[in-house]
Amino acid sequence: MEKATYKCSVLSTLMSYGNTKQPEIRASEIKALMRYVFRISSVNLGSKCLFKKESEWFGDANTHASPIRLQITEEKKRPIEEKKLLHKEYNSAKCLSDKTTFELIVRKRSYKTAENVSLKDYTDLLRFATYIGGIGQRNRRGRGSIMLDECLCENKEKLLEFCLNILNKLSGNCFEKQDCEITCKGQNVDRSRPTIEKIIVGKVIEKDKMKDFLTMVDDASHKATKDIKKGTTAATGYGAGRLASSLLISVVETKDGCIYPVYVFVTPIIKGKIIYGKRDNREVFLKCLKEKGYA
Repeated sequence: MEKATYKCSVLSTLMSYGNTKQPEIRASEIKALMRYVFRISSVNLGSKCLFKKESEWFGDANTHASPIRLQITEEKKRPIEEKKLLHKEYNSAKCLSDKTTFELIVRKRSYKTAENVSLKDYTDLLRFATYIGGIGQRNRRGRGSIMLDECLCENKEKLLEFCLNILNKLSGNCFEKQDCEITCKGQNVDRSRPTIEKIIVGKVIEKDKMKDFLTMVDDASHKATKDIKKGTTAATGYGAGRLASSLLISVVETKDGCIYPVYVFVTPIIKGKIIYGKRDNREVFLKCLKEKGYA
């Protein structure tokens, strides 16, 4: 069995809870994030091929158990009380602050079905997943971002290059980079399920302005839906039906000490149909943040 160990930190307020209802970091959520990012990045695969490839990487109920195991150790919690919606004056909850640290152990078993997937493949996916996503409640609104302290990219440009390389490895070279944006340009892209359309790395967030940024995100989430007809569903997850936001927002730190917002556009699909027109309000959401200098 191969093993890799990482010192990790919480970068933005984390709201995740176990049976005790106390905030905690859960390895199962990190692994679930890896699987989700694996799916939305494999834009060139249809559902059947995706299931086969995902089974090779993560196992399934019929063939073999997951080759990868994650374990949290040396958890040093720094709990605080924080509002779930920062632009409102109610609904506070216990959560973990950005002073929380922990150790993450990644173990890989040897299975024939996953013999072409190396430990580095898994740890690269883990890094990428923490760059573009988070764990816990409101993880699509900038909460629950974590970082592998020893695996930070040198700077913004290196961050974009790393994301592009992982995306192209998983998608068969379907992505291109221009300036601070990575866009899916592939011709054989499966749009019948949520897949990454583009990733934008925004402007620097000052370290003492993280709460201000998250407040702006919550406010933009509200403003982006004000013109959406009541009873309909918007791409940012508002309205009728159950739809997780198709605009994922996370934060990531680089070795040069800068923190950046990362905006991930995922195909907005509900009940098998893509959301078009005014109801695709993701650019409206992003415009609200651009006006505040964060995109």
